[in-house]
Amino acid sequence: MAASSLYFWPGSTSLAFSALLVGLSSLPGVFSDLPVHCLRHQLVGDWDFFLGPASSERSSCGHQSPDVPESQPAVFLAEVSQQRKVQLQAPSRARSGADDQGSWTMIYDEAFEVNVDSLSFLAFSRFDLVHNGTVTTNVSQCGETQLGWYRNVDRDQWGCFYARKSAPIQEHESTASFSQSPVSRSASYDEPLVEEYHQLFAASLNLLQDMWTAKSYERLVNRTLRDINKMAGILRPFSAAEHGKSDLIAASSRPVARSPSFLQQKSTEARSTASFRGASSSLPSAWDWRNVSGISYLDKVMDQAGCGSCYVVATTHMLSARHRIKQQDPSFDGFSINFPLHCSEYNQGCDGGYAFLASRWAQDVGLVPKHCSTYSPVVPSCQLACDVTALEKRWRADNHHYVGGHYGGATEEKMLQELVDRGPLVVSFEPKHEFMYYDGGIYSTVPNQRREWEQVDHAVLLVGFGQQHGKKYWLLQNSWGEDWGEQGFFRMVRGSDESGIESIVVGADVVEVRQALSPSRRGSGIEPIFELECELKTLLAAQAEDSASVLRSVAQMVEEIQQSSCPPSPWATSRMNRSRPSTQPKTWVALRISWPPQPQLALPPAAGGKLVVTGCQNPTVGNIVRGEYAAFSDNHGRTVYRRSEQVNNLDVLIYFWDDRDGPSFCGWWFGPKVGGDQVWAYNSERAMVPPTSQWK
Repeated sequence: MAASSLYFWPGSTSLAFSALLVGLSSLPGVFSDLPVHCLRHQLVGDWDFFLGPASSERSSCGHQSPDVPESQPAVFLAEVSQQRKVQLQAPSRARSGADDQGSWTMIYDEAFEVNVDSLSFLAFSRFDLVHNGTVTTNVSQCGETQLGWYRNVDRDQWGCFYARKSAPIQEHESTASFSQSPVSRSASYDEPLVEEYHQLFAASLNLLQDMWTAKSYERLVNRTLRDINKMAGILRPFSAAEHGKSDLIAASSRPVARSPSFLQQKSTEARSTASFRGASSSLPSAWDWRNVSGISYLDKVMDQAGCGSCYVVATTHMLSARHRIKQQDPSFDGFSINFPLHCSEYNQGCDGGYAFLASRWAQDVGLVPKHCSTYSPVVPSCQLACDVTALEKRWRADNHHYVGGHYGGATEEKMLQELVDRGPLVVSFEPKHEFMYYDGGIYSTVPNQRREWEQVDHAVLLVGFGQQHGKKYWLLQNSWGEDWGEQGFFRMVRGSDESGIESIVVGADVVEVRQALSPSRRGSGIEPIFELECELKTLLAAQAEDSASVLRSVAQMVEEIQQSSCPPSPWATSRMNRSRPSTQPKTWVALRISWPPQPQLALPPAAGGKLVVTGCQNPTVGNIVRGEYAAFSDNHGRTVYRRSEQVNNLDVLIYFWDDRDGPSFCGWWFGPKVGGDQVWAYNSERAMVPPTSQWK
């Protein structure tokens, strides 16, 4: 769609246009990644780290793929193999009894990474969700962590850990919900906005400034303001600037020494880099990785569609570009975005995440070519379309880092140097409402925008820099399609931290993995998808009709789980009827348990055959009495029939489907009601899909 053709003489802005600019209501973005908010001064201090046994196999440590905020694993280790004391100092020094040269960094306000004693630790800060009727409050417990991950520097020993501050728990700061207060909404908050509205708004933006041009985009027509805000990025209750201000205010109210705030760090580092300016003067006056001696090292601009995947799109494009640069091979097709998007436990898939964590996961787990898992935002699937063991080459990320050494440590000079020397970088910024209308030029924020716009965060790829008419700019690749901006790219004012563009900057390299890929989840290879992590898999010898045998076996299984040394997992699975007789369908049982096992966990008794999977005796779907079952389609396109029963306050859900490649299957799940269906579907050998919203 062409730019708006409405023009006005300078100085003739009407009150109507002013009202349009200040009358825009805010839109809630998608939920922030994790409902936790911790400041650096709250994490600085002495910590106790509790480590589970190390293994040559990497574990998910009970987290789902992708991670789900409401389903965090219990902070529990069946065995604590060692305990370490670690001191975190501002802004980035970590010390232990044996290592005083360690490092650490916050990951926004949600997590930290600590590197000390030749080990690397990653964990989210702990949070509690308190439900009171229809209102849910999140309480951040910044002196404790969720169950997290650790590995050694050689990446051949992996384990789970948790940590808590050494001071008594009552001295820790617990921070109740940091969500922004509700703001007033205009009458048009959820009303579709017609094309004329967008044209009028674009024209007013062009009238207010002359550094960049705005236009009305067809993708915005008939969208509500709520929709547009969601399109802009991931909801962050606190902006990078507010993060720093909060730390500054909190620190000033305490007599003890605290870490400098985010804003203090920026000004301090700007002064400390004066000596660096001489070296940076040798840098070119402009740079563009789209055209280095006539060669482009970038992926094509893509459209992330309705998925909050900007962080992993930018990260994967950064890694792909750096690999092409290092190998001097611009023809390399690139790495898969879909693989880390839907398979990583460190981020929340289409609900958002961070480039730093996406880079860390690519370093811990690995990278696969684009053709192995093509981008699929509509139907999430952690499934590979290629045999990774047959790939001639395998890769992983390496040296993932924040520019400047830690979160908040970036400066313009450091960004310029790494961008030219090593390749594109991932940057995050806080787009305002008018950014959605950007068409070309050097973007800077239009003042006097309404406060109602919800703060969001958007990640893009930094690919170059330059100067036009005396104005310095960054050159960036967006992920909103080629019809947006300057063929999918945009320029932004450089050197003033416009919209926070110079605050959160991530880089990483790519190395080739030469070891043979092992299916056992070794650190040198790709984790096999669908294999449940360190879970007890007891083969039940019972027949589907023999509920008493089923219950005896399940009880035995729970007892063995209680005695096992596996990292905690909320799921225990077992398979029945291994012989697969032609007249008998195979049945899987998935038992939802709490960890650690609670004494009040009640197993349903074998009462009158209540657990008999009625209707499954005949392996033909046509023989199902459809009146007893609700039919629906799962995310594999199969027709599935379900009915439910209750036994001793336990929900029993019975499923039946045709697996296409053999006899029909019966599946049944039972456990304490937890507010929603949690169902695993299985094929003949291993889990196919995790709990999914389609199974309702």
